[in-house]
Amino acid sequence: SRLAVGSGPGDVHGEASPTAVAAAGDGVAEVALQDRSLYSLDDQGLSQNAYIEEFRASLLVGLKRHFRFKSAEGLLSKASLRILDFACDASLSRPASPLNLWSTIHHDIKHRGVVKFSAAAHLQLRRMHRSLLRLTARGASCDQLLRWLLLPAIQHTSNMLKHRLDRVALTVLEVALELWLALTASPQARMIRHSHNPTSVILQGELKSQAAAVWQFITNRQVEAPDEFASLQTHRVQLAVARRQLAFVEHMAEVGAVDESAAEALHERAEHRLYRLESRGPHWSAPSLVDIVRRQPCFADQGDAMLLWLRAYADLKSYMPGQCIVPRKRSSPPGIFIVLRGLVKVDVLLGSLPETHYVGVGGSVGFISSTLRSDVKSITLKSAYAQVKGP
Repeated sequence: SRLAVGSGPGDVHGEASPTAVAAAGDGVAEVALQDRSLYSLDDQGLSQNAYIEEFRASLLVGLKRHFRFKSAEGLLSKASLRILDFACDASLSRPASPLNLWSTIHHDIKHRGVVKFSAAAHLQLRRMHRSLLRLTARGASCDQLLRWLLLPAIQHTSNMLKHRLDRVALTVLEVALELWLALTASPQARMIRHSHNPTSVILQGELKSQAAAVWQFITNRQVEAPDEFASLQTHRVQLAVARRQLAFVEHMAEVGAVDESAAEALHERAEHRLYRLESRGPHWSAPSLVDIVRRQPCFADQGDAMLLWLRAYADLKSYMPGQCIVPRKRSSPPGIFIVLRGLVKVDVLLGSLPETHYVGVGGSVGFISSTLRSDVKSITLKSAYAQVKGP
């Protein structure tokens, strides 16, 4: 099925291709057989709670099969498959509890020690880089020697941690997209949605609740880092096009439109391109700090010296979700805030009308008031709060 960006949770526009329907036929048949067996269990006098547990376990087993099928097709990376498998297994170990796949995934990613350590270490290395730039700005020979000795090692380590955090962020987004599609458009979800017994109604509510939570995360990531979202979607489209090309070459060879040698050459090229796409996976890298500053309108025409000065003398701060960045009551302009990671909720007054905006990576707050040294009457910045943080 095609992902309809902009639709609400549970809404999918577009129809599955005949090939996808045929490939997923085993999954549909399995769910149908499981559903009939559950009805027979209910007829044998199984309690309502035990019946719901059996139905929920059958759904989770079907979702695991669905994820493995997507991985075999190259639409799901091995890292994402492991995370989704773990979430399904965790829910299978607690069949009496409602579905809680997204909370399990979120806890596994956000509280993983390596990720938290990498994020904290990356921030500290950036601050060390800033301190070195401040020292070398004085021009002393010992400071220049210190920069020559330490700066390459700091930059190399920081880039390694940044690459790791980028991969984690991309994996989490891929997991969220595949989980949302499974909760709304998989054969297992459709089977439950088309059933009208009381147990199906309960599971429908659980699926909708999970889909809503996942969709909120996807929306936040799309606002925070649209380039990351676009890279993942582009990779999925490239895979679909490569498979169509391979199928077209095979069809041309079958009908005799091309000779055997040409068909083999075309088939080899198409297979090689598909293999490269599947092995490489989606690629995205968060912009560097200097690149983010260079994108700001008032700094776009500044030279490298000015950008290095800003890099050296700007403060690097980290905020927890919900923490206030710009307070409502203040005696002076808040300064200029540029978002490096995460999402910021900004409340402004346009005349007398309140509005809420969300600022992602590369977005800025406070340019007008800081430049004019006072709030503009027609556009007043009321407050800004951190919404989400990393990875």
